[in-house]
Amino acid sequence: MKTNKLILNNERGLVLPIGMMFVGILAIIGIAAIVVTTTDLQIGSNYKTNIKALTDAESGINFAIQSIEDALKDEDSEFYLPEGDDTVSLSDAFDTPDGFSFVLGPLKKVGDNKYTFTSTGNSGSASVTITARARKTPAVKYGIFANTLLDMK
Repeated sequence: MKTNKLILNNERGLVLPIGMMFVGILAIIGIAAIVVTTTDLQIGSNYKTNIKALTDAESGINFAIQSIEDALKDEDSEFYLPEGDDTVSLSDAFDTPDGFSFVLGPLKKVGDNKYTFTSTGNSGSASVTITARARKTPAVKYGIFANTLLDMK
């Protein structure tokens, strides 16, 4: 009986297994922290890449609108607005400025004085396409044109 009591009260060898369990738990926590950090870095990188592509696509829309307006005002320009099923290649008509990564799609007429085109921004593996719709409106919607004989009293 005395031998059984000694075996049950002998806890000297228990420190090593408990220590190994703590080391294992700490290793699992460390691996989980590495995985979470790596995933967060990848998410941040993907977000940054997508925002850059979106910004480039928006820049392409603004660039195309300004370039179309400038070309239509310039009497020497060969640019024209499409009629019927005709399309105009904006990528051929206007060069993309340095520092931007967008591709302009064709300008199409979709209705009475209504036009549409796309801008695709690219950054790394991300690609964002925005479709723009524009309407050609007269410079003066309502007006009275007269010579000096008109008397407005």
